[in-house]
Parts: sequence; structure tokens; C-alpha cells
Amino acid sequence: MNTKHTFVTLVACMDGRQIKQLIEFVEWLFSYSTTAVDTITGRGRIVRVQDDYKVTNMLLYNDCIEDINVSVENHASRGIAIAAHDECAGNPTEAQRQHTELCAAVEILRELYPDIPVVGIWVPSDTWRPEVLIMDDRVPAK
Repeated sequence: MNTKHTFVTLVACMDGRQIKQLIEFVEWLFSYSTTAVDTITGRGRIVRVQDDYKVTNMLLYNDCIEDINVSVENHASRGIAIAAHDECAGNPTEAQRQHTELCAAVEILRELYPDIPVVGIWVPSDTWRPEVLIMDDRVPAK
């Protein structure tokens, strides 16, 4: 376990238009407990968490949830943020459907990691500024 840093986990799309803002936002949101952000990226992460969860329930291996496990188990992550955004090439669907998928992904992560706060973040393409869509009561209000 790393004793020099306290970690939180960010699960997000690989889209470069949002990554810097997301990392800064997650550092700010979890500033009470973090000095480093484990960043797990790839295309359409909110859908991948749902797909991986189905695989996990069948006791098979998968990559996205395994990456989260490394952050949680090896870095003792103190929070998880999962993000979705407009204009996603890996999940090309309308915002409302992505919001629904984001809510489902948050619920899955809360089931898998009940002792860790999980928040859902939306990044609109008109500003590319992250905003909390689903808050966890264990994260202090800002």
C-alpha cells in the first residue's frame, strides 16, 4: 500500500476534451481525502462498467472493474467518481440516456464497493465543465 498519497478513483471516457477538467474536479470534490487520482480511461466507460458487472456476476474476468479493484485494493482508494459526457464517440447516444446509464453504473459501483463513496459526474459539451449528477452523502458538501 502506498503511504505517501491518499487516492480516489476516476473512471472516465478517454476523450481528451474532458480529462484535465475531470481530474481537477475530482481532486476538488474529494479534497478532504485525496492527494492523487487513479484515472481509469477508455471509450464509453459507463456502458463498460455495466457490461463488466454482468461478466463479474458470471465469475469471469474483465478489465474495467479489475482496474477499479487495483485502485481500491492496492491504493486504498477513498472515493470513486465515474463520469460521462456529451458527444461521446464510444457511447454515441443522447444525454438523457447517458444520464440513465450513468445512474446505473453508479448503483453497480455502490454495490461492489459499499464502503466507498461513489459519485456520478456529467460533462456537458457546451462548457466541458464537470458537474455532479449523482452525489454520495458521505462526500462533504462544497
